[in-house]
Amino acid sequence: MLSGSLFRTPEQASSIGPVIGIGFAMLGGCLWPLEIVPAGVRALGHVTPHAWAVDAWITVLSKDGTVGDIAAPLCVLVLFAAGLLVAASARLHRRLVA
Repeated sequence: MLSGSLFRTPEQASSIGPVIGIGFAMLGGCLWPLEIVPAGVRALGHVTPHAWAVDAWITVLSKDGTVGDIAAPLCVLVLFAAGLLVAASARLHRRLVA
């Protein structure tokens, strides 16, 4: 929703959106494990929701994790979702009212 409120045309969304998504995926550890990158890059990767989702996924699949084991990453993902929803709503409201 946020990208839809930021881009002016569908062409912009379809050309710029995937680049941003792939960049976040790379930074968040979707294309390679964050364990092999320096600590600074790992910390920067956790600025994206991708890294938190990958952490939870790895815990469930590789370490037989339960919902309790991934409670912290799930809470962070909920906060990301809420924050992005608020930002998108505010941006869309500003665009529609102005």
